[in-house]
Amino acid sequence: MAPTTGSTPAQVLKVSHSSVIITIRSENDAEKIRQKGLWIYGKDHTADRYVQPGPDAFYDICCGWGHGAHRCENAEKPSCMLYGEVHSTKQHRCPNIGCKLGVGKVCQHLKRKCSNSGGAHIARLNECPKKRDAVKAARERIRQQGQASQENQSQDEQQLRQEKQGSKVNSTQDVEEKDTEM
Repeated sequence: MAPTTGSTPAQVLKVSHSSVIITIRSENDAEKIRQKGLWIYGKDHTADRYVQPGPDAFYDICCGWGHGAHRCENAEKPSCMLYGEVHSTKQHRCPNIGCKLGVGKVCQHLKRKCSNSGGAHIARLNECPKKRDAVKAARERIRQQGQASQENQSQDEQQLRQEKQGSKVNSTQDVEEKDTEM
């Protein structure tokens, strides 16, 4: 498998650190790496199992659905989950000088605006149509995986039945051959 990157060269120059995905063929080797870490360029690095984000994954920097940090095309353009403004949710401050709420908090002074749908709600709430679509896609993916698993299980069971029938036929033939030899 050829190495690939989820970022453009311009994106790479803007970050101070990053995650790396390494594919290991052996589960035993992968487990050793998770336990001991990796030594790369003179530094010890921790390793975790990679979990593919599903369609219902929410990335809080861009407030987008269906991806994580490694696949975000808008990581350099953060979006406020609360009001859809061009800053991260953690950096949100109410512009009202009298507001006593801290950074990243929902206040009464601004109208909420979803950064995904433009609706009058927070991007992560259930009323967001983009979230409902993401959850629906995730459920469909799970349903399809379940069907594929059942089909595989049915094929395995059918193969076992055929193998058992084949061994019964062979056993019967062996007995018949022994009877004729006697």
